[in-house]
Amino acid sequence: MTEETWELREQVEQSAYLAEETARLSEEVKAYLAKYWEIIKKLNDEAHPNLTALETNMLEEIKEILAQHKHLDIYSGYQIIADIWSAHLARDLKIICSEGLYEAARQVEFLTTDGEKGTGEWQGRLLPMALMIERFFASEQKEIDDLREEIQQLESEKQEKIEQGAGEAEDPEASILAAVLNAAGTNFDTKALNQWEKAAEKGSYEKQVLAGIKKLLNDIKDRKKKATEKEIALYQMVLAKYPKLTESEIDELCQRKWFHNIPERMADLAKDPLTRELDILEELAGRYAETLADMDREIAEAEEAFAKLERELVVQG
Repeated sequence: MTEETWELREQVEQSAYLAEETARLSEEVKAYLAKYWEIIKKLNDEAHPNLTALETNMLEEIKEILAQHKHLDIYSGYQIIADIWSAHLARDLKIICSEGLYEAARQVEFLTTDGEKGTGEWQGRLLPMALMIERFFASEQKEIDDLREEIQQLESEKQEKIEQGAGEAEDPEASILAAVLNAAGTNFDTKALNQWEKAAEKGSYEKQVLAGIKKLLNDIKDRKKKATEKEIALYQMVLAKYPKLTESEIDELCQRKWFHNIPERMADLAKDPLTRELDILEELAGRYAETLADMDREIAEAEEAFAKLERELVVQG
């Protein structure tokens, strides 16, 4: 990017016009979402709610809002709302129509993953567990994530030791490691490890290496056990939270699920045409800057060659 195009991009992005345009569009979209949120909350009160008409109205109205702003890609904004219907609203609003928003949001259901074995998991009828964890149990999830990261690091260390033992390097540690690998050379044989470590002379290098591997394997086992226990505890806490959700919490979570970042994404549509034009200008500036530089170099080379020829002619004369 040339200095001129960089400055131009900065000026455009910080311009009062763009700030006003994006702010206005964002507020209009917030009002639009607030309007339909009130309609969605009351769907269960209607005798025969028409979800097809509701979807059509939402899609048509967002097009009308975007059409009031110059140079916007109306289809992109339309598609944002269409995607929400496809991903969430088409299913969720049917449930709300029959059961009511707050009643349905407090329910959980068992989702079967294997019909023959009867295995599966409990999940919120309207609100995914991931959303509940993000809102109410972020610190508990972080503890689990930190443990899983630790496990990954320990597993990587273990794999390095396995590869060292299975390799062709002839160093003392590799020879010790090779003796306690399984036949395929893909993992440690815990039975052989225990036998060799027990037989190794106290204070020897062999004892030290084998004890280190045992500790590494025990650390991995310990972290995995802790992570599993914490995951089970978190799972139970989330399930217990569903029936205790307040109406305001349900309002917040449903809006986050359906409408998260929608005003910001719509406001970005106002920036897109300018960004595309700036990208074209940068490309052209780069292309012609390179061409002019080549021309300057060729002219300089020609001038030098001509000066050299002049000097040679003077000498000959």
